[in-house]
Amino acid sequence: MSEVFASQVSLKWQKYKLLEDLGVLPQGYMAKTFHRFSPNSSDMLSHVEEALRLDAIGNERNLYVIKAVPQELRRQLPNFRVEQTSDLAGFDSWVKALPFASCELWVCSTPVGTQDFSVAGRLALSSDPMRQQVLEQVWRCSPRLIDSIATSSFAYSHVRACRADWRFAYQLSEVYVPEGSLQGKASLIQEFEQSVQLMFGQKRKWEALANILFATGVTSISLEYKIIGQELHLFDWDTEDDQRVLARLGKLYISAI
Repeated sequence: MSEVFASQVSLKWQKYKLLEDLGVLPQGYMAKTFHRFSPNSSDMLSHVEEALRLDAIGNERNLYVIKAVPQELRRQLPNFRVEQTSDLAGFDSWVKALPFASCELWVCSTPVGTQDFSVAGRLALSSDPMRQQVLEQVWRCSPRLIDSIATSSFAYSHVRACRADWRFAYQLSEVYVPEGSLQGKASLIQEFEQSVQLMFGQKRKWEALANILFATGVTSISLEYKIIGQELHLFDWDTEDDQRVLARLGKLYISAI
């Protein structure tokens, strides 16, 4: 980890480690994806500034997300988004306005250039066999923004699809293309189908993870994923009681941090 003492490891990091220890993600994936810093470290801003400088040299576009991580669990971490150096001017004010003391700051990135195939999504599952699985996917943005799809200002392409359970194909229920987008609905649907094919290759791992989580007594699960190019990674999970899940599974599955 970058500048973070092992004694300060957050419960959120333990959630992420569970994905590696259950074999859903390769060992070491999280450490390479999330750069972790102590909250008082100046190295974090230097890391983002250097990444932006290299993007400019390589004519690339990436979205950098700085996450404030408390020791206890929170369903959603406060995010500070950076696409250009000038965005960092508001960072200090954002930190001062946080509703809790951070034990870590994490930095991750997502390609957002139009030449990149970059999507993220969320699969919602229920223990109730009468409720459908719901898959929502957005293009070139964070899956966190799925929560704001209903707003009139939503500016990203989005697809929603449903199915009865793991055995069935998805049925499209919504395809949204924002005004001014260079990509049409037919292309969006084609890329969604491509995403589903990648997910099918990991179906057994995802279904096994869901069964393990449901076995702890929770009734709803959401699985979040990213696809960059042709690489699909499930990188987060949420339930109505993550702390109970960790308490029941941690001793069995979570390796040394």
